[in-house]
Amino acid sequence: MILNLGIGLLVLTIIGLALYFFVFKSDDKKCSGNTDATDDHICSTGRLKPDAGTITGEDDEACCEPIPTCTSAGEADCTQATCTGPDLPYTGCTVAPCTAADTPYAGCDDSCTAVDTPYAGCDDSCTAVDTPYQGCIAQDCTAVDTPYPGCTVGPCTGVDTPYPGCTAQDCTDDAETPYPGCTVAPCTAADTPYPGCTVAPCTAEDTPYPGCDDSCTAVDTPYVGCAVQGCTTAVDVPYAGCAWRWCTTDDNTPYTGCRTPDCTSDTDTPYPGCIVAECTAGDGASADSLPYLGCTPPDPAR
Repeated sequence: MILNLGIGLLVLTIIGLALYFFVFKSDDKKCSGNTDATDDHICSTGRLKPDAGTITGEDDEACCEPIPTCTSAGEADCTQATCTGPDLPYTGCTVAPCTAADTPYAGCDDSCTAVDTPYAGCDDSCTAVDTPYQGCIAQDCTAVDTPYPGCTVGPCTGVDTPYPGCTAQDCTDDAETPYPGCTVAPCTAADTPYPGCTVAPCTAEDTPYPGCDDSCTAVDTPYVGCAVQGCTTAVDVPYAGCAWRWCTTDDNTPYTGCRTPDCTSDTDTPYPGCIVAECTAGDGASADSLPYLGCTPPDPAR
């Protein structure tokens, strides 16, 4: 019985100590560096005091202090002062919002926060799409996404003028009006709506109009009788069956496989390697050789 009584007293002692430390001593929290679930105190205004780690408390009054106002530009751990005049009390202070035109001082921020708010005549320009309020006046772009993404893209006055990304204009009276590089309209007839319009490809002879582009895109395509195109960079470009072209400066120009031309005024014209003509007079070595010196003598066996 005495043993049971002793055990009971020990249990009561342990419970009492637990209640003392966990209930009565639970308010003994440091503002900063708590080790329990509350962690550091979060100030509703201001900031933790520099010595918050040594202060016992868990409310703003005990743990927090106001954030001081800066007295000059570049200061750290302070709040920028609101200007009381242009660059007053220092350059870089926060420009005050106007409450009326040039009030509280000339140069205050005259931006509207809503239509005619804070006063009629405030600056209703947007600083971003629907910012600072829906219905602000969208600004014209001065460059791509400048002054902000979503600004109003203006018409071009020249190619990429006033800036790359402006809206290209359709040509009007001719292919260079309002400026060279405007968007040329497709022709609806020959030189219609103006000379230089984009000629439409023919789908059949003289269709959609006389003067359409009758170039073939392949043999007899888009129709039989279309104009066969000259080969450009190879013997089958733009398509197999294109018309061969004469070589111009060598046997591989404009493309490998072009036709070697006959020499004209001498054995190197139009270029060395041209096909030398058979002499019509002389033996090719004498000055009286025709059509030029160096021509190929006729075959006596013929």
